[in-house]
Amino acid sequence: EEDQKEFFQRLQEGLPLTSSEKLNSVHSKLRDYCLNLAKHNVFFSKTSIANKRYAYFDICAKCAAIEIEGIDTGLRYEDIKSIFEANNNFSSSSAVAKRLKLSLDLLQKHLPKIDGDIKNRTLAQSIITLTAHLLKNGLKESTFTTLATFIAFFVEELSRQVELGRDATDDDYLEFQSTVNANTKKGARIRLTVMLKKLFARYPAYFDDF
Repeated sequence: EEDQKEFFQRLQEGLPLTSSEKLNSVHSKLRDYCLNLAKHNVFFSKTSIANKRYAYFDICAKCAAIEIEGIDTGLRYEDIKSIFEANNNFSSSSAVAKRLKLSLDLLQKHLPKIDGDIKNRTLAQSIITLTAHLLKNGLKESTFTTLATFIAFFVEELSRQVELGRDATDDDYLEFQSTVNANTKKGARIRLTVMLKKLFARYPAYFDDF
């Protein structure tokens, strides 16, 4: 209930809550949708991200913010809180809600085991956003296996390039990783651009399709 959430925030004011814990107390149907999506989708079991302090909810909230406001939206607490409040009457049957759920369902169904592993929230968000972006532009499940194969390749190559450090041979992966470390406002766009660039270079037919 709205007043209970307000009391919770006031009571906890003296304790260091995470941004995702604060967002969880925002009275909004968009918050309810993100929490439900995080609880019931098993895509996250394919990652090595522990669901501590609402980690999965945090990922879903950021993906929803991007789908609603666009790739250049801010992903800090105050930004997403404003989006939650502005979408208090968010519908789980909306196009955004259906696209996000389908993205997670397809990733769960088709994504193979990844040696490099999905180790952090930002990488998980980027993978979901890439999938949703392509679905919005006409991606069909019949061709999703190619995308799933690419995602596995990208994650493994990203891990390899980051481990190489100064000896890395591909600056695109380092630019991608720099946004993970820095959390800049343009980070989501940079990550999506790098992933699309690598996808179309590896599978030119995808470029023709889109």
